[in-house]
Amino acid sequence: MFATKVTAKVVQDNSGVTTEIPVILTDQGVLGSVTDYVLSLHLNGTSLSTITNHIQSIRLLIEFMDANEGMFHDPEELFAGFVRRLYSGTIGEDGFDPSGLYWIPASTGTINRHIGNLTNFTNWLSDKVWPSLLIPCARPLDMRSASSMPLGLGAIRTISSDTPKTRRLIPR
Repeated sequence: MFATKVTAKVVQDNSGVTTEIPVILTDQGVLGSVTDYVLSLHLNGTSLSTITNHIQSIRLLIEFMDANEGMFHDPEELFAGFVRRLYSGTIGEDGFDPSGLYWIPASTGTINRHIGNLTNFTNWLSDKVWPSLLIPCARPLDMRSASSMPLGLGAIRTISSDTPKTRRLIPR
């Protein structure tokens, strides 16, 4: 999968007004979640150079994931491998790179920037995108009345005080 940065004119409503922002284009099309993230950065007054840095970090991770498909069993292991290759580069002592990435080692400052950018992006995803994907028709769960719980969950009678109050159920 290729991943490249392109500039797109995005129309968000029927006014016809466009917003010109950088987005990531892959062989499967424009990445919608990245576009939404960039729009939120743009709306919050983030500079174009900072947005471009975020795009670069996300694109590098996508390329690493594609070059190492099937090599990692969990996200933490994948991200640790990604960071290791940022530090060391991907080119072997023989001058070859079986991954095809041909990355040279990055500076600590650059690596920290990529980690920060990816952390911000994944935090945004967890706050804005994933809940709507996982719970498209969710409604708040009222734990005060077990008998009012849908989906036959009346057997669950208690909830600990440290459980977040924003739990939602996924209707079947």
